[in-house]
Amino acid sequence: ARLVEGSVRRSGDQLRIVVQLVNGANGFRLWSHEYPLLLRNLFEVQATVANDVVAQLFPGSGRTPALRRITTRNLDAYDAFLRARSFQAKPPIGENLEQAAKFFQQATDLDPGYAVAWAKLGTVLLRTRTSGFDDSAANLRRAREAIEHALALDPDLPEAHAALADYFTKDWTNQSVAEKELALARQGLPNDPDILLSLAACNLNLGRKSPAVQSIRQAAALDQQNGDTPAVCALILD
Repeated sequence: ARLVEGSVRRSGDQLRIVVQLVNGANGFRLWSHEYPLLLRNLFEVQATVANDVVAQLFPGSGRTPALRRITTRNLDAYDAFLRARSFQAKPPIGENLEQAAKFFQQATDLDPGYAVAWAKLGTVLLRTRTSGFDDSAANLRRAREAIEHALALDPDLPEAHAALADYFTKDWTNQSVAEKELALARQGLPNDPDILLSLAACNLNLGRKSPAVQSIRQAAALDQQNGDTPAVCALILD
């Protein structure tokens, strides 16, 4: 019934975040707030914005959002991570996967303890393999090492379990292990479109076409801009 809209403007080390709540039926603005801040305070303000929006959605309820813990305090590493994500699933696939891997690697270089960046690096390297851009043993080994590093840093990280599932799914080595890893990933991120894409591929490999179709539809509804969705969908419908 309501939409959350926002914008971010940056000038040097200063940011201005504007958030508003809009009536989904008529477009009228119900609430808005501006958050001027210094870049170094970004992570704290993210939590403030989330709490403020929830307070507007559920006034007087005392509800607070279940915020995920901050996985890095290094702003340069976080910036590299966001740049990598922007390239990760856009065509042309080859060039953009290369850029995504470069920025995820940069994020882990800047913060070796950045577990999510390690997991996403492994995922992208696997994608370069299955897309035919680099099917070398060295690339597969590098992907596995990145995923194992992520799990060593955070054994409960959903993205790391999803990446390990991708390793077993996309290399056709052990679908049952992939299925178990995806179940662990979905406990933490049940509506993550990337995880749903992996689940669709895993179900397809296991001969379960109907669940594969269901998962790909959910993924497409959640993230219409993901360039991996048509590729997995084509495999399902082949």
